[in-house]
Amino acid sequence: MTKLSEISIEQAQSFTKMVGYEDRMTGTTMSGSGGNKHVSIYSIKEMLKFLFVDSFDRLSQRGHGSTISYLNLDELIRWIAEVYEDKELADAISEGMSNADNYAAKIEIAGNLLKERMQQCEEILK
Repeated sequence: MTKLSEISIEQAQSFTKMVGYEDRMTGTTMSGSGGNKHVSIYSIKEMLKFLFVDSFDRLSQRGHGSTISYLNLDELIRWIAEVYEDKELADAISEGMSNADNYAAKIEIAGNLLKERMQQCEEILK
């Protein structure tokens, strides 16, 4: 996986901000029992909470009680590059996902890189 370069205090402050309504991301949580629910995402922290897919075992065991969170991954890359102005991270996510063969693997790659960047920000801003 790509190692992200260090960022400045200004970049860390920008990356940890909440965005306005016009710049939010939208995703969908899908559940057999609860149906689909649209979710607005206003920050990277919210995105990290949103990015998950139940494991295959859990999907098999829970059936209709399982949940899958879905969002357009191209839009995620655009959101990071344009709204958060972090082209390096957007490119790393795009490159990493190009080698993944399923949605769950792509989400894991994106989540890991987002966590890495968020940890950098927290270190800089503490």
